[in-house]
Amino acid sequence: MKFWQAYRSAFGQIRSEFRQVIEGDGAAMLEWSSRGDVGGAEVDYGGVSVIEIGKNGITAFRTYFDPQRLGEKLAGGGRVAS
Repeated sequence: MKFWQAYRSAFGQIRSEFRQVIEGDGAAMLEWSSRGDVGGAEVDYGGVSVIEIGKNGITAFRTYFDPQRLGEKLAGGGRVAS
């Protein structure tokens, strides 16, 4: 929970849309894109999240995206766009 609070606080606004959701036996894959602002500057980026599910709920969560593109914007670099 602390990770998501810190992640969210980096943005003024952020909205994610899911382009593709694939569910299988014990796992799901979500392809997404997020758009928002950091310090008033527009940012958009996309990625894929993998969720593993066991008897008692989520057992693993992994997200893959290009951290350099997002990091440049969070550090005050140029516009980040897909």
